[in-house]
Amino acid sequence: MRLEAALATAVERLSVPTRRVLLLAALDADAGQTTIRKAAQDSASVDDLAPAHQADLVHVDETVGHVSFRHLLVRASIVHRASLSGRHRPAARRRVRRGCRAHTGR
Repeated sequence: MRLEAALATAVERLSVPTRRVLLLAALDADAGQTTIRKAAQDSASVDDLAPAHQADLVHVDETVGHVSFRHLLVRASIVHRASLSGRHRPAARRRVRRGCRAHTGR
């Protein structure tokens, strides 16, 4: 429980654009930087992952463009936080997922 609380606090300290990009990555485990960039459209940028990388929440492999989470609980915490947030109700999460699917063909 302490790890989950610590991760939630670390995510909460990040900017809204960074949390938005993290949510895109969390909702699609295979999402790479290209997919995230397309799905985010104008709401955020892959560059917004830098603070999450610096906070050691994610690893961004620039060579292949893959985004991976440090721990499964990081991903779960991001999705859980989004589901509780007034800004990311289920309809908003569905829009994010549709955006990911539209660019991945899945």
